[in-house]
Amino acid sequence: MRLSMYKLLLYAIVFLFDQTAAESISSLTSMHSLAESISSLTRAAVTYGGGALWAFQHKIKCNLFECCDKPYVNPRFDKLHSDLHKLVYGQHLVLDTVEKAIRAHWTNERPKKPLAMSFHGYTGSGKNYVAEIIANNTFK
Repeated sequence: MRLSMYKLLLYAIVFLFDQTAAESISSLTSMHSLAESISSLTRAAVTYGGGALWAFQHKIKCNLFECCDKPYVNPRFDKLHSDLHKLVYGQHLVLDTVEKAIRAHWTNERPKKPLAMSFHGYTGSGKNYVAEIIANNTFK
């Protein structure tokens, strides 16, 4: 569908510029008709430029700002569950709490607060490791 929309837009641009080129060549004798030709070219450029901005608005927005929707955020709860149980040893609180909190937050359509987790423990207990597992199974 997207390809056909671009083909249609391309055909419209070619038709408009062919038509305006023929009009501007035949009407170069008077200043008034030259101004009308420039006006129609400007109108066409603004119209199709606005259409192009509208068509690519999501891509432009995601390049300038942070996007929190697919494909950038893709929570895979089954893989998160299996990775936590397969890769984390001796941290039963992590296995019980983290997955439930993440699943509850991501399945809520309009959460009132952002999800914040704080992992505490001695050096080498796996705090960053668990955070890495969560990030790998949540974001692109």
